[in-house]
Amino acid sequence: VTSIDGITITQEIVLDGPDPRVDQRVVFGSDYFLRLSASAGTQPESEPSKIFFTFDLAYFQLGPIRIPYPVPFKLLGDEARGWLDTVYLSEQLRVSRG
Repeated sequence: VTSIDGITITQEIVLDGPDPRVDQRVVFGSDYFLRLSASAGTQPESEPSKIFFTFDLAYFQLGPIRIPYPVPFKLLGDEARGWLDTVYLSEQLRVSRG
């Protein structure tokens, strides 16, 4: 959520399927955005509300042109890893920390 007109920030968490991801998008025009994406996983036995992630993809999309975001995620090691602990308050509202 941002208070800047014309900029929208969204997060999508998809844990099902062959490529579980946590995606963040900063949209700043009809065809312009920054995508920051991380591979994701859970440990349902020990910490069912936590999602563990490792950033591994980022780029700017400017209309039809994709420009890589120049961050060497693999070289960052633990600095590219994190977690989200999420409490679902309803179908449409959640609170996350991490």
